[in-house]
Amino acid sequence: MSVYETRHGYEDEKVTRSFKNDYVLGQVLVTFVCNTIAFLLIAAVVVFYDLENVLLAIFNNNLISVMTVLILAYLLTQTAMIILTVLVYSSRYDRAKKRQGRLYHELKVMEQGYQREDGEILS
Repeated sequence: MSVYETRHGYEDEKVTRSFKNDYVLGQVLVTFVCNTIAFLLIAAVVVFYDLENVLLAIFNNNLISVMTVLILAYLLTQTAMIILTVLVYSSRYDRAKKRQGRLYHELKVMEQGYQREDGEILS
């Protein structure tokens, strides 16, 4: 049990403190915000790197196609990251719940053993 507490105890307690949907939704929101910030930073770097072509696209009224590509890339990235987040954090929650269930079972077995010992001593 002490191995569990040192290895997984704190993380499992933090994960299983809430319901599975709440935990996963919280992680999805964090992923959404972080992915949006990362996408904006990468888009800014790409725009500054290829500024000449971006300005030509603006002047040639080709901005709609450029924005369409950017929006599609953003939506695909968000979709992929959200699906990945749901899969990963659902799995983490399930593993933490399973480990916690095993711990509670072992604690119950120990408690029953102590109760038997107390009963034998009193008899």
